[in-house]
Amino acid sequence: MPNGLHAYYLSGFGAQHRFDAQLSVANDPARADKLVINGESCFRCHAGGLNIRVDEVGLQLAPGSAARAYYPEPSKLAAQFQQDNAQYRGALKKLGYDEAMGEPIDRVIRTFKQDRGVEDIREQAGETDAVFGG
Repeated sequence: MPNGLHAYYLSGFGAQHRFDAQLSVANDPARADKLVINGESCFRCHAGGLNIRVDEVGLQLAPGSAARAYYPEPSKLAAQFQQDNAQYRGALKKLGYDEAMGEPIDRVIRTFKQDRGVEDIREQAGETDAVFGG
Protein backbone atom coordinates (compact mmCIF):
# COMPACT_ATOMS: atom_id res chain seq x y z
CA MET A 1 0.00 0.00 0.00
CA PRO A 2 1.21 3.57 -0.53
CA ASN A 3 1.36 4.09 3.26
CA GLY A 4 3.63 1.04 3.75
CA LEU A 5 0.96 -1.14 5.32
CA HIS A 6 -0.09 -4.43 3.78
CA ALA A 7 -3.39 -5.56 2.33
CA TYR A 8 -4.39 -9.14 1.56
CA TYR A 9 -7.13 -10.63 -0.56
CA LEU A 10 -8.26 -14.18 -1.26
CA SER A 11 -9.61 -15.04 -4.66
CA GLY A 12 -10.68 -18.18 -6.41
CA PHE A 13 -11.06 -19.33 -9.98
CA GLY A 14 -12.00 -16.53 -12.36
CA ALA A 15 -11.18 -13.77 -9.83
CA GLN A 16 -13.94 -15.03 -7.54
CA HIS A 17 -13.83 -13.20 -4.18
CA ARG A 18 -13.50 -15.68 -1.33
CA PHE A 19 -13.96 -15.30 2.42
CA ASP A 20 -11.91 -18.40 3.11
CA ALA A 21 -9.37 -20.71 1.47
CA GLN A 22 -9.87 -24.41 0.94
CA LEU A 23 -8.03 -26.50 3.52
CA SER A 24 -6.21 -28.32 0.72
CA VAL A 25 -4.60 -24.98 -0.23
CA ALA A 26 -3.81 -23.43 3.16
CA ASN A 27 -4.77 -23.62 6.82
CA ASP A 28 -4.69 -21.39 9.88
CA PRO A 29 -3.41 -23.34 12.90
CA ALA A 30 -4.72 -20.61 15.24
CA ARG A 31 -8.35 -21.42 14.34
CA ALA A 32 -10.15 -24.49 15.63
CA ASP A 33 -11.64 -25.17 12.16
CA LYS A 34 -8.22 -24.44 10.50
CA LEU A 35 -9.89 -22.28 7.82
CA VAL A 36 -7.90 -19.41 6.35
CA ILE A 37 -10.24 -16.45 6.70
CA ASN A 38 -9.70 -13.46 4.41
CA GLY A 39 -7.92 -10.72 6.31
CA GLU A 40 -7.98 -12.40 9.70
CA SER A 41 -5.68 -15.30 8.90
CA CYS A 42 -3.64 -13.29 6.43
CA PHE A 43 -2.52 -10.72 8.99
CA ARG A 44 -1.95 -13.37 11.62
CA CYS A 45 0.41 -15.27 9.30
CA HIS A 46 2.08 -12.09 8.03
CA ALA A 47 2.39 -10.35 11.42
CA GLY A 48 6.03 -9.51 10.70
CA GLY A 49 5.36 -8.59 7.10
CA LEU A 50 6.07 -10.74 4.06
CA ASN A 51 7.14 -14.30 4.73
CA ILE A 52 10.59 -14.63 3.22
CA ARG A 53 10.80 -17.44 0.69
CA VAL A 54 13.31 -18.77 -1.80
CA ASP A 55 12.26 -18.48 -5.44
CA GLU A 56 11.91 -22.15 -6.38
CA VAL A 57 10.70 -21.49 -9.92
CA GLY A 58 13.53 -19.18 -10.98
CA LEU A 59 16.13 -21.56 -9.61
CA GLN A 60 14.85 -24.32 -11.90
CA LEU A 61 15.31 -22.29 -15.07
CA ALA A 62 18.47 -22.50 -17.10
CA PRO A 63 20.82 -19.53 -16.68
CA GLY A 64 20.54 -17.24 -19.68
CA SER A 65 17.10 -18.53 -20.71
CA ALA A 66 14.55 -15.92 -21.77
CA ALA A 67 12.20 -16.82 -18.89
CA ARG A 68 15.04 -16.55 -16.35
CA ALA A 69 15.20 -12.81 -16.99
CA TYR A 70 11.86 -12.42 -15.17
CA TYR A 71 13.23 -13.89 -11.92
CA PRO A 72 15.63 -11.89 -9.75
CA GLU A 73 18.78 -13.39 -8.33
CA PRO A 74 18.17 -14.89 -4.85
CA SER A 75 20.22 -12.18 -3.10
CA LYS A 76 18.22 -9.41 -4.80
CA LEU A 77 14.93 -11.08 -3.89
CA ALA A 78 16.02 -11.50 -0.25
CA ALA A 79 17.04 -7.84 -0.10
CA GLN A 80 13.65 -6.80 -1.50
CA PHE A 81 11.85 -8.87 1.16
CA GLN A 82 13.96 -7.19 3.87
CA GLN A 83 13.27 -3.72 2.44
CA ASP A 84 9.51 -4.35 2.19
CA ASN A 85 9.35 -5.69 5.73
CA ALA A 86 11.31 -2.73 7.10
CA GLN A 87 8.84 -0.39 5.36
CA TYR A 88 5.92 -2.33 6.90
CA ARG A 89 7.39 -2.17 10.41
CA GLY A 90 8.03 1.54 9.93
CA ALA A 91 4.42 2.14 8.87
CA LEU A 92 3.15 0.27 11.93
CA LYS A 93 5.45 2.31 14.15
CA LYS A 94 4.04 5.56 12.67
CA LEU A 95 0.60 4.35 13.80
CA GLY A 96 1.90 3.87 17.33
CA TYR A 97 2.45 0.12 17.22
CA ASP A 98 5.64 -1.46 18.42
CA GLU A 99 6.74 -4.96 17.41
CA ALA A 100 6.71 -5.97 21.09
CA MET A 101 2.94 -5.33 21.13
CA GLY A 102 2.28 -8.17 18.72
CA GLU A 103 0.32 -8.07 15.50
CA PRO A 104 -2.35 -5.32 15.76
CA ILE A 105 -4.97 -6.62 13.31
CA ASP A 106 -5.44 -9.92 15.15
CA ARG A 107 -6.09 -8.05 18.40
CA VAL A 108 -8.75 -5.92 16.71
CA ILE A 109 -10.41 -9.02 15.24
CA ARG A 110 -10.52 -10.75 18.63
CA THR A 111 -12.06 -7.63 20.20
CA PHE A 112 -14.64 -7.41 17.39
CA LYS A 113 -15.65 -11.04 17.81
CA GLN A 114 -15.85 -10.71 21.57
CA ASP A 115 -17.97 -7.53 21.38
CA ARG A 116 -20.25 -8.88 18.65
CA GLY A 117 -20.28 -12.53 19.69
CA VAL A 118 -19.68 -13.45 16.04
CA GLU A 119 -17.46 -16.39 15.09
CA ASP A 120 -18.79 -17.39 11.67
CA ILE A 121 -17.23 -15.38 8.85
CA ARG A 122 -20.50 -15.58 6.90
CA GLU A 123 -22.30 -13.80 9.74
CA GLN A 124 -19.59 -11.13 9.87
CA ALA A 125 -20.18 -10.42 6.19
CA GLY A 126 -23.97 -10.49 6.52
CA GLU A 127 -24.24 -13.69 4.46
CA THR A 128 -26.72 -15.53 6.67
CA ASP A 129 -29.50 -17.91 5.70
CA ALA A 130 -31.99 -15.11 6.39
CA VAL A 131 -30.31 -12.95 3.76
CA PHE A 132 -30.22 -15.72 1.14
CA GLY A 133 -33.55 -17.31 2.07
CA GLY A 134 -31.97 -20.71 2.82
